[in-house]
Amino acid sequence: MRMKVLKRSTFLWIVIILLILSQIFTFNIEPVQAEYSTIITIKNDGSISPPTAPMQRNGNIYLLTENITLGMYDTFCVIQKSNIVIDGNGFEVADGYGNTVFSFDGSTYYNYCRNVSIRNMIVRNCSSIINANGSDGPDYNDYIQHMTLTNNHFINGSIILWWTDSINITDNEFVGSMSSLGEYYVSNCIVSRNKFVDSGAISLMYSSEDTNTNGLISDNQGSTTGFTFGGLRNITISNNTLTGPNSHDSTGIDIFSSYNGTIIGNNLRNFGKGIQANQVTNCLISENNASNIWGYGIYIAYCPGAQISKNFLTNSKREEYIGGGISAWSSNCTISNNVISNNGNGIIIGIPSSDNVPYSRIYGNHIINNTYQARISSDKTPPVGAVVWDNGYPTGGNYWSDYVGQDLNYD
Repeated sequence: MRMKVLKRSTFLWIVIILLILSQIFTFNIEPVQAEYSTIITIKNDGSISPPTAPMQRNGNIYLLTENITLGMYDTFCVIQKSNIVIDGNGFEVADGYGNTVFSFDGSTYYNYCRNVSIRNMIVRNCSSIINANGSDGPDYNDYIQHMTLTNNHFINGSIILWWTDSINITDNEFVGSMSSLGEYYVSNCIVSRNKFVDSGAISLMYSSEDTNTNGLISDNQGSTTGFTFGGLRNITISNNTLTGPNSHDSTGIDIFSSYNGTIIGNNLRNFGKGIQANQVTNCLISENNASNIWGYGIYIAYCPGAQISKNFLTNSKREEYIGGGISAWSSNCTISNNVISNNGNGIIIGIPSSDNVPYSRIYGNHIINNTYQARISSDKTPPVGAVVWDNGYPTGGNYWSDYVGQDLNYD
């Protein structure tokens, strides 16, 4: 009899539990919607919205007055006015992962996003710091002009600029592998005196068909995965001191499909390649130092008439014969007055089988203690005169550390 009672009570409890569960699952469970909000708007008339926002206006200068912690989908500041300065005043904006910290809203105001300066900001752990697209404005390709970013600290966040003109990015600090700077379809751009601390890539890409880039990338320093430039006109990359991540797939300075590219006075170490130029017309690579490179200190391909001079290229070899000082696959180029020492390969001149034009004139170089001092890479016998290792008297030829004869004619 006791066993029968126990079984009934167990059955009743099972029925009760099933009834409760059926009631729970009859409710419609609505998904939680993400809330997008804006902390501050600088309106077209200069006013601040809301009036209680943590920002103080002093003429055309807008000062942040406290630290801001963003929600997942918050925008810190929507900018609707030209000719202003946003001054972080040393305060920090942090932890915005789902939206853009600074947003330029020009869809209804003609040409207002011009001459905007952002300075003295600390922006930390915000995935998108600025994502400004000039093509969104009413005056296509002329929408965001004269933007200045100076004396800011950007920590783990990206800056992306599209269709912009007259951009000045100076004296900022970019920190962390998620920090990056990308500029696309830009003209009259200066990126100078910035510091990079274990940062991601810096990219400057594309001119519009009827516009010169007129870019100057100079006097930057620090550790980064590299600088990339492509599709540009009139770009100078000078006096940057960069340390790479010591990986074979990184390049200190990479330029391609461009016209009038000057790379001068840079110091590069610990990259997969130091300087790489591909399909660059009127290319000058001069007075650069590249050391401890996995591949080649300087690698060029399809850069007709390139000039490589006065560079110091050393200690580039991953293994005995891999890596080197200079690898050149370009027609009619000049390689002169470089110091190329202690590399896997000193100089490699590549000659494609389809090309019979004179390739390189090589003179005045100091080629010292490389595993392979120099060689020509070709899948056919090079034509006579394809490579000339002498510039005639009085300039002469090259210095070879392993040459055991006598230089009777002093060339």
